[in-house]
Amino acid sequence: MAAAVAVGGRQQVLRVALVWGTTVLTVKTLMRGESFTFGDTEGTHFPMPDGIDMSPVPVRGAPGGWEVDARGVLGGVLRLRGRDEDPVAVARTIPELVVLAPRDDAEQAHAFAAASGARCAELAGADSAPQLLRELLG
Repeated sequence: MAAAVAVGGRQQVLRVALVWGTTVLTVKTLMRGESFTFGDTEGTHFPMPDGIDMSPVPVRGAPGGWEVDARGVLGGVLRLRGRDEDPVAVARTIPELVVLAPRDDAEQAHAFAAASGARCAELAGADSAPQLLRELLG
């Protein structure tokens, strides 16, 4: 059970839609801290598509909101406050954006960082993140 957090008298929620072409396959409203998952086990929101290298948890609940793992994304838009936004343009507004990517799958992260003016670093593993951030933001 996810706990909702009231901000300004309103609960923070995130609506996630899984869309294939023009067909909406599923819609889920996530409470703060709740994740959206793919898989073939009980408790997942949708079966994992065959033949696509993608994250089994594309939207992960986090203490401050949600984290997005866009592995496997071929296209799309970022919708913020009901408006379609260009993710690169949004990233350009962040003064100290750092993109961290796994060393063995960093090609798209480097391209995004170059397009948005961000710095990019490759992680050897999860435990290397703190040192990399110290070096980049130091």
